[in-house]
Amino acid sequence: MARTINEIQAYITNVYVTEMAAAGYQVVPAAWSKVNIQRLLIYIVAVCTWSLEVIFDVHRSDTENDIKALKPPTKEWYANKALAFQYGFPIRPETDVFDNTGYTDEQIETSKVVKYAAVVRQLNAYGRIVLKLKLAGYDGEDLARLSEEEIAAINAYFSRIEAAGDNLVISSEVPDKLRMKWRIRYDPLILDGNGNRLDGQGSDVVRTAIKSFLVDGMKFSGVYALTYHIDHVQKVEGIIIPEVLECAASYGNVPFSAISQLYEPDAGWLRFDAETDLIIEYLPQSAIQ
Repeated sequence: MARTINEIQAYITNVYVTEMAAAGYQVVPAAWSKVNIQRLLIYIVAVCTWSLEVIFDVHRSDTENDIKALKPPTKEWYANKALAFQYGFPIRPETDVFDNTGYTDEQIETSKVVKYAAVVRQLNAYGRIVLKLKLAGYDGEDLARLSEEEIAAINAYFSRIEAAGDNLVISSEVPDKLRMKWRIRYDPLILDGNGNRLDGQGSDVVRTAIKSFLVDGMKFSGVYALTYHIDHVQKVEGIIIPEVLECAASYGNVPFSAISQLYEPDAGWLRFDAETDLIIEYLPQSAIQ
């Protein structure tokens, strides 16, 4: 944004005084008359600089408008716009920018209810390609589904900024449900038959590791890989051999289906719906040489 002529003039004057003082000359601008040659030269330079900055501002504005008009939105663009969405805030007319005038940084940050976003291309029930925007919030401990009011506001926002011709479907769902049965062969010198450490440094560490992979081992809207899950659990000290005997997932009202290796969560994330959905069988095992 262009500075005012007075701001530029004051800046040049200060620099001039400083440089002259360094050379051993004392300059007192307050003593300058209206026709002082130094004052007039600085004023002329300030006006020229101000004119140039105004031209640059106009050029930048025109360039940004041209880019917005010519560049079609990408999947990443939609995801980033969702993450930047501010619940309860107005947008500036004919733009996709939120008006934060009068709000504190804390209020602005709190309004950003979308913490996870991803876009995938899918076919709808009519065979048409749609862009599904998967969203989730955060409740302080784990991912969380956004409220109906928040989704309605996000829909209203994207209805104003989405590209013509894009079939955008906004979704924030409960996690896909996972059911698993594990057989854990463990070192009886480190763990007991319930997955607790014998030294008291951790309780139910096996169950914790199995669950933590779904939080830390997968990115939002990523693909679940059974082998990666096993590798993650294998790192727990005291586990000799982790085996998955059963693995199945479901979303919505769709029946559970077995997972042999890969699974893409429809909601973008995957969790155990109940403690009974994770069954662990423990067998003591001597260290394998």
